[in-house]
Amino acid sequence: RGQLDHPVPPAGSNPQSVSVTEIEGPLLELHMDGGANGFSRRDKPRREDGGEVDEIEEKFVEPLLVEDESDDKKDKKRHHREKEYRKDNRGQRLLSQRERMLKRRMDCRSDILRLNSPLLAIYESLIPPLEEKAKQKQLLALLDKLVCKEWPEARLYLYGSCENSFGVSKSDIDICLAFNEDIHDKSEILLKLADILQSDNLQNVQALTRARVPIVKLMDPLTGISCDICVNNVLAVVNTRLLRDYAKIDVRLRQLAFIVKHWAKSRGVNATYQGTLSSYA
Repeated sequence: RGQLDHPVPPAGSNPQSVSVTEIEGPLLELHMDGGANGFSRRDKPRREDGGEVDEIEEKFVEPLLVEDESDDKKDKKRHHREKEYRKDNRGQRLLSQRERMLKRRMDCRSDILRLNSPLLAIYESLIPPLEEKAKQKQLLALLDKLVCKEWPEARLYLYGSCENSFGVSKSDIDICLAFNEDIHDKSEILLKLADILQSDNLQNVQALTRARVPIVKLMDPLTGISCDICVNNVLAVVNTRLLRDYAKIDVRLRQLAFIVKHWAKSRGVNATYQGTLSSYA
């Protein structure tokens, strides 16, 4: 009777935690007193224990059973939602897989294509002219001739942006002096190379033996091209060929690389020695 007069759970309790059995008990007591209070006992359905179920029990117990089942479904749905929309440690809601797929299909902005013309114009202005590529080959042939006099088995390879097709106009060139054997003392080789280059009237020759990648720097007065030469940096040569093959797959890669390099230079974030982006990055 108390449950019928006050159907709300006691203060401080969780409404979801009230089970069917906690309410069914008082209803059964109510059924025991049903005859004395004048309830009709005709055509009563039976409970599992064989007892009869009166109309009041039918009205209250059956909805509670249905509600208990629906609570289980709600718990499953809530658990599924929590799994989809978990939050990270900053309280930001992480996107579900379905939302990520929808975002990928959305257009970033309707007027994005209007940027094509100005960006391609910048790209065209940064492409090195054919004359510059010819000067680079001329300098490489000169250096190769000097190196072969001292080390007949050694070879010179272009690497970096001047060879991977991502080099902009008026950029320096990088050369690798490759030997067929491991060189344990690269400093000695670089110092000797610097002496050879200085004797052939090349300018600004410097041997930077304590750099992270030891190199010899120089400038050719005939072509006006600056050059860095390292020793046995074969991995850089392989990476250069890899990027060059990537550029051949889709012409947009080279266009994008030129635009990003132009942006980095304009913003002053393209100096590795200052902790910003390298040309390779």
